[in-house]
Amino acid sequence: MVISNFMKTVIQKLINVRRPLYAVVGLICLSVITYFNTVNSPFIWDDEVMVQGNGLIRSLSNIPKILSTSPFGAKLEASDFYRPFQTLTYAIDYSVWGLEPTGYHITNIVFHSLTMIVLFLALLRLNYSYAVALTVAAIVTVHPLNTEAVTYISGRGDVLYLFLCMVSLYLITWVRRDTVWIIPIVWISYSIALLTKENSVPLGVLLSVMMMFSIFFKPNRWQALTAYGAAGIAVVYSGIRLYFLGALGNKTLSWIASASVVDRLKTIPYILVTYARLMVVPINLHMEYHYVASRWLTAESCILIALVGVAIGTVIVSSDRKKTAFWLAWFGVCLDPCCSLPRWRRRFVNIG
Repeated sequence: MVISNFMKTVIQKLINVRRPLYAVVGLICLSVITYFNTVNSPFIWDDEVMVQGNGLIRSLSNIPKILSTSPFGAKLEASDFYRPFQTLTYAIDYSVWGLEPTGYHITNIVFHSLTMIVLFLALLRLNYSYAVALTVAAIVTVHPLNTEAVTYISGRGDVLYLFLCMVSLYLITWVRRDTVWIIPIVWISYSIALLTKENSVPLGVLLSVMMMFSIFFKPNRWQALTAYGAAGIAVVYSGIRLYFLGALGNKTLSWIASASVVDRLKTIPYILVTYARLMVVPINLHMEYHYVASRWLTAESCILIALVGVAIGTVIVSSDRKKTAFWLAWFGVCLDPCCSLPRWRRRFVNIG
């Protein structure tokens, strides 16, 4: 009954407020127009291994094996990525499309569209105006940084984890005493996001910060419980990955993989500045770690200091310092440049 009443409330709001529906249709159209020209693209690069040559996706009965292998279908070891939900979506695609790449591309576009819709709705729930929410969602929809994630079938992990994180963010705004049934849905959604891509880890912490400092609204106890529970899930997940697989399972196929920890620390300014530059000037869209800094004082480290100064100044002059600081922190934390710092690999167990 409670669930039924909640759904009726949501549906009634959508019926009564037409503008969000227009926005949803507009975002879908933007997404399709931007990426429709990719649907006939073939499997390329990692697609050939993760999809075309991955025998595990050819039967849904292989789900237990999918849970114990890398995305490339190999035996899971300490240095491998662990993204079983991404592989599971390929198995579902295969059951519908076989090895026709068009279907896989359509799935990516669908998830990208859904992500932008949920982002728009989440911003509305966070008390942003219709114009601001739609503008932000529209910019993210067509931003070139999403090109690889949407058009590259093997890049689906980025589309999926962001969708699940946005769902978690959106649903937590609805949690209250009479809708406590949403809490496990948020935790499940966030857990699946973690099993899709490890970049989901910061969301649990950020949700807790959002509640702790009442950044967008004064949270109730149930929302706080949900956020702190998500943070706990992130901590447990990170601990398991570090203990059993080592270094969050990062396997960087580039020069920095053999660099020392000190050299990796020296390279952080380059990583951060490059990502910031890609946000504004998206040229050479793919971010690779084919650069290792040999000294502490570089052009990038000076630029980073300047950017930090600009960020601090922006917070100081902002009319809403909490929100400004939160989004700047979100941007910085989610870059997660330190994930590739540890060189050690604890081979406590090999799963498989």
